[in-house]
Amino acid sequence: MRVIAAQFMQESNSFSPLKCGMQDFRNCFYDEGEDLINSQSAFIKPLKVMYDRLDAVGIEVIPVVSAVAWSCGPVDVNVAERILELIQIAVSEHGPIDGVVLVMHGAMALEHECDGEGWLLSRIRNIVGENAVIAVSLDFHANLTRQMIKCADILCGYHTYPHVDMKETALRAVKLAIRMLRGEINPYTALIKLPMIHQAEACLTTQEPMKSLMELATAPKAGVYDVSVFQMQPWLDAKEGGASVLVTAKSRRLARQYADEIARAYWARKDALAIDIVQLEDAFRRLPGKHPIILADSADSPTAGSPGSSACILEWVLANGQQDIIGYHTIVDAASAEQAWQLSEGDKGRFQIGQQKVGMHAEVMLLRDEPILIPDGVYGKGETLNVGKSALLRYKGCHVLVISLAVSCCYPKIYESYNLDLTKAGYIVVKSATQYKVYYASLAVDDMITVDTTGPSSANLTSFQFQKLPRPIHPFDNIKEYIPEYFYGRNKTRWEN
Repeated sequence: MRVIAAQFMQESNSFSPLKCGMQDFRNCFYDEGEDLINSQSAFIKPLKVMYDRLDAVGIEVIPVVSAVAWSCGPVDVNVAERILELIQIAVSEHGPIDGVVLVMHGAMALEHECDGEGWLLSRIRNIVGENAVIAVSLDFHANLTRQMIKCADILCGYHTYPHVDMKETALRAVKLAIRMLRGEINPYTALIKLPMIHQAEACLTTQEPMKSLMELATAPKAGVYDVSVFQMQPWLDAKEGGASVLVTAKSRRLARQYADEIARAYWARKDALAIDIVQLEDAFRRLPGKHPIILADSADSPTAGSPGSSACILEWVLANGQQDIIGYHTIVDAASAEQAWQLSEGDKGRFQIGQQKVGMHAEVMLLRDEPILIPDGVYGKGETLNVGKSALLRYKGCHVLVISLAVSCCYPKIYESYNLDLTKAGYIVVKSATQYKVYYASLAVDDMITVDTTGPSSANLTSFQFQKLPRPIHPFDNIKEYIPEYFYGRNKTRWEN
């Protein structure tokens, strides 16, 4: 048997001003061909899990491409066309293909199509034929669509948020693919779309109300092969947008039964899935404390598609006389980083920082032009962050890290790499909604606050003007009665067990 392995991951934010082209993938991770699986990049690890499991059972694996980009706006269709071209070439060169395993996000939009994964999967299905098995691992924030379940046999989503089970999810998907390839199972899938979106910060699977829901979803059930709950990231303006439940089972009846049970439990929690957004003045009233407070500027989170260039918290600190408090900020500002590089460490200059152009007469503390090594990142140990040319600036207590490229800002190491002692800070700004909590838990304990800022990934969902999202939908509309609608996926024989 012969299976193609590929990775194409990007999470699109419909409200982001940033476009996503091939260079954005190259800035994060991009590689083609047989040797990509030998890459030491942490981004390749979920695909490597799939490759290793297939290889271990004697199935020939053809690695085709791995393309990963940080979240931003819709993806240039030329990038998607390149992925398809590579798959087509692999099929042409290696003959009939028995299966395809894919690592994807599930909330990718293309410039002309809000259902990027559905668009891509339909074309992959056309390339490999109806009999090939297609198995996909997806993010917890994927937006499941009818096109996706029509074209893929297996779709498995993360069970954790913050995400810590990317490799485990890839393993779930490839194990089911192998069983299908061997003829051991002929699964049915049932999808229920829920008429709701909610704040990303509210859906931590480590605490209620999502904790018990995920425990219900992942509890063993006779005849059920896999269950996934998808929150859907809420800044994707899509025609089939909304949370969902997907069950894969040995019969349509079982798939529908458990999908309905879990979806109803999910719907019952909708009002509890909300968080408070704290004003900056209220957050600063907690200072000084025994530990630094973490100020989550989630509205400007690069991992949610925002530019990472907002200096609104810095602006507030300076305007309200809080600059003597030791505070750490990260702001994407290539121009300020370049300006700092024209100076020497210890020199002072007048900087206009971030999209607000906040004026600050700052000292250049440290200059860097190399990736930051994250010992234990999202994709596993040894992840590197390419922040581009960067500089640490200081004005009184304000320490401002200006970087050239938007990357995940959820790690303490992004500050520690610039010789900053986190324990000495009064506050630390992280441009992240939730993922940062995994890495800051031992430092900040309970002092993690989502502050009221504006941006393309704001937790204030009612501030966005959705055009395509189906209505009615919670929390915008008052839905008195929930009536589930079922969608069914592929099944090779179409007969009922």
